Amino acid sequence: MRSEDDADGHLQSTDGSPVTIDETRVLRIRETISGEEGRTRIDWTMMSLVMEPIDQVVTEVRAKLASLTCLKDLAHKKVWFDAHQAVGGAPVGNT
Repeated sequence: MRSEDDADGHLQSTDGSPVTIDETRVLRIRETISGEEGRTRIDWTMMSLVMEPIDQVVTEVRAKLASLTCLKDLAHKKVWFDAHQAVGGAPVGNT
């Protein structure tokens, strides 16, 4: 998410390795669920599970993806997604 020269600039994978994503290709960000490792799941060109909290990930992605927006799922947890790429109808809870 930041330059290779910035040691703190990468997200950290569940195995401790750095994760670099293209923020403009993010489809969805949510907290991990039971059975997934890490703290945050990022769906983009691929799926990445990272150790950083969702608020930190969202802040970094929103800096380059202004169309990132949020709804709450049925468990009242925030699910962030790219509004420009959202399609279809799916039941959602109150926000």
